Amino acid sequence: MKWRKQIASGVLACVLACSGAAQAAGTSEADPTHDARTEGYAAPVQIEGSTSLLWIGFIFLSIISMSAMFKDSKRARTE
Repeated sequence: MKWRKQIASGVLACVLACSGAAQAAGTSEADPTHDARTEGYAAPVQIEGSTSLLWIGFIFLSIISMSAMFKDSKRARTE
């Protein structure tokens, strides 16, 4: 039981250390002021982002979750 607490505390320490480093790295970058995709237009053009990849990931994770939920319980036991 002691080794589980050591592993859990190690994982927690790594997550906390990495999250602080990732946050510090993300704030140091400046926002780009020029986008080459908008050159050549007479009127100002603004490019909108898309969330389609997020929806595909959400559907994929939902399928995995649903398949685990409806798994046969007799197969899951190791008796």
